[in-house]
Amino acid sequence: MTANREVRETLRTCVGMVIPVWFPEDLSPAHIQESLLSTLDDCDHYLPWEQVLLVIDGDERSHRIARDLQASCQAHYTSSFDVLYNRENRGKGYAVCLGTQRLLEKKGVHYLTIRDADGDHALNDLVHLLRLALHLQSAEQTDKLLIIGRRNHPNRTLGFVRGEYETLLNRVLVEAVCYTLAQQKTVLKTQYFPFSGDAPDLHSGYKLYSRSICELMVQRPWELSPWVGGEIYRYGVEAVPFVEGALAGAIVGEITRLTREARFTGHSGFAKPETNAGVMLWTFLRLGIGPQQGAAILDNHLSRLTLWTDPRGREDLLQLRRFVLEPLFQAAQLQPPLPQVTAGAYF
Repeated sequence: MTANREVRETLRTCVGMVIPVWFPEDLSPAHIQESLLSTLDDCDHYLPWEQVLLVIDGDERSHRIARDLQASCQAHYTSSFDVLYNRENRGKGYAVCLGTQRLLEKKGVHYLTIRDADGDHALNDLVHLLRLALHLQSAEQTDKLLIIGRRNHPNRTLGFVRGEYETLLNRVLVEAVCYTLAQQKTVLKTQYFPFSGDAPDLHSGYKLYSRSICELMVQRPWELSPWVGGEIYRYGVEAVPFVEGALAGAIVGEITRLTREARFTGHSGFAKPETNAGVMLWTFLRLGIGPQQGAAILDNHLSRLTLWTDPRGREDLLQLRRFVLEPLFQAAQLQPPLPQVTAGAYF
């Protein structure tokens, strides 16, 4: 079987798609419909409609529009995507968890892709994600895979501040995982990361997971001890599967994808110190990283950010640092003062 044929047949038989759906209140119904149509357009050319699932995250208006589109799809194609409605808005992570659980009930699903509903994720990039997954499955002889659709210029679409926070999160997560795996005499394979040498784009919302990694997700690691609050479902949706997957021995691969200009975002909170701190705090607690080690990991990356050179940006980054380290000191039953950041001041 040729590689291209293997990709086509795997798409038709073994890939499921979860699309978490939530739109801001100020977005018109016409724009919601247009975004959903853009996201769903041509899905049937890649995989069966029955393997596509929209998970509506507490947005009744979007639920009505999705149901109307579902009926139109059924009338036109005699089959349609599925719609799962969660009445309470609990964040993208919870929606992804619910959708993953539903699709894993289909025994033939071996891979799951997550795509946002904002029109940013081009469907044809799914072919490249799957091709890399099949290659790594063969080359590494593993069924534990996490494939990332990398954005070349996230700052351009996210805005400068949020882009800087995502860069920080990505670098901190990778170093924290590498530190923990080193304690276990294990090495995180990074040869499938970008050639630039930087951390992978962990916070890209376009990913492909193998079934074994999806099974970790439906165990809801967000809710396991240590519990850092329900906001982890909103802002830790990309971080948690990476951490859990890496601990389970997953191979992480990355391939560049098309990035479109999004007309809106449902995650403006990612530009705030406290939300990013919550994800880092969960990561350090989950990995058993203490306050001194956590401070060192944070300080390795804070002063390398362009945001650090701006007085207001530095103030916000230091606030993030406090939000992370103070609970770590409390968990370790140690008393502040917190260690000071010195590298940025020297260099």
